[in-house]
Amino acid sequence: MLPPLPPALVLSTCAFQEERHAQARQLLANLGTLSQAEITTLVRLGSVTHTELLPLLKQYLALYRTDEPQRALSQAIELLDRVRRPGQLMEYQELLLQPGFLENVRWDRELADSRQPAVLAFLKAALANPNAPPELRRLAFLNLGRTGGAAMVPTILAVRNQERQRRVSGSFVERLQLERLAPRVLSKEESRHSRILTEVIALEKDWALLTNGELGHGDDLWVARWDGAHWSDLRFTGETLTPWKGPTRKEPNPPPIRYPLDWYARFVGNEALTQDSDHDGLTELMEKRLGTDPNNPDSDGDGLTDSEDRNPLAAPRPPVTDEEKIIVASFEALYAFRSYNAWPCVIETPKGMRPLEFFGLNGRLFALPYVATKTPLTSCIGEGTAAYHFHLPEYDFAGKKLPRKKIKDWILWNAAHTEAKISLNRYYGMLNAEGFDLRLRKFGAEWVVVGLRSTWVA
Repeated sequence: MLPPLPPALVLSTCAFQEERHAQARQLLANLGTLSQAEITTLVRLGSVTHTELLPLLKQYLALYRTDEPQRALSQAIELLDRVRRPGQLMEYQELLLQPGFLENVRWDRELADSRQPAVLAFLKAALANPNAPPELRRLAFLNLGRTGGAAMVPTILAVRNQERQRRVSGSFVERLQLERLAPRVLSKEESRHSRILTEVIALEKDWALLTNGELGHGDDLWVARWDGAHWSDLRFTGETLTPWKGPTRKEPNPPPIRYPLDWYARFVGNEALTQDSDHDGLTELMEKRLGTDPNNPDSDGDGLTDSEDRNPLAAPRPPVTDEEKIIVASFEALYAFRSYNAWPCVIETPKGMRPLEFFGLNGRLFALPYVATKTPLTSCIGEGTAAYHFHLPEYDFAGKKLPRKKIKDWILWNAAHTEAKISLNRYYGMLNAEGFDLRLRKFGAEWVVVGLRSTWVA
């Protein structure tokens, strides 16, 4: 047994530690404006910085939705990533349950791959909790079938089935987040940091001209009335901002204004913007964009009006065949809880397959069957609308590149037909696309994703 330290040395050590903590607190008071040298000092302080940093992070995350602490939060999370204790994920579960934390931290892979019982239990509880951060639920939904196996499948299926029952979409007033929209034109800096995808671009009298992509084009123009306290009379104009044109010889200084200057006279009081022959909540202009029937309030005959139906051109039916179950499960797993798939999308299912309902597990997805003929919505692919395609996977079960021309099927099966691989590609445009190989395993009668590999990005 080692002899106890002399009292003087104990006091000296305590004073030294207090000096280190004071130094860390002094530097951390400037989070958001720290220099590289100050960050290096904090990293060298290691566990001292870690101790002082955790309560600050909780404060910043509590203010996350206000946009105020973003720069400080980014530096705080960067520091935590450099001084934290590896392998001790559950030490940070309070932070992981805060909105915005996983959006900024690079711990996804560590969480996704962990098979520690405590981590699996934490992710299972987060997945079942509708109030947990979407990014944490998405990570759990996508990975628990692989890391937790059959024990996690009932929770995955329960969440998936709950979402499939949420067939009603919110109103366009809710989707455009008008209750959060300030009745003023934002500066370029404010617009860049805004979390609201609707933007006021012009004001006249008590009306505003807005842009939003809820109907498939990011530059769509809408108008709404502001009475000094509330927004009302939201209307889709059917027009978009004019494309941005750079300087040319004939026009070296193109005008920055891309909306019609006579927008008030053109849109306010225009009865064509409010015409709704079948009284389904979608105007004729909206139905023309989506491809729904303007003379039938329920285009797919499922009992829901087109305006409230998240899949207005596909009547509900459970996926029956293994092929149908695989493509629906693949789409849901890959795009679960993501916000950017909230705008309308078109989904190409294999030839001969009847239309199916698809859900993005965020409550806002408008999914429409892919049609070969060009429609107003398919022409918006690359401008806000996404197209999704299923293909044979790029790699086989052993990770070897597949000779695609020699295989006619679009699903790769194992010998027992208990596992399958498929590729799902998303296209927003020629230079905004991605492809993934997904591996699925059959549990009873259901298919669950147990592997994901990014294959290409454009």
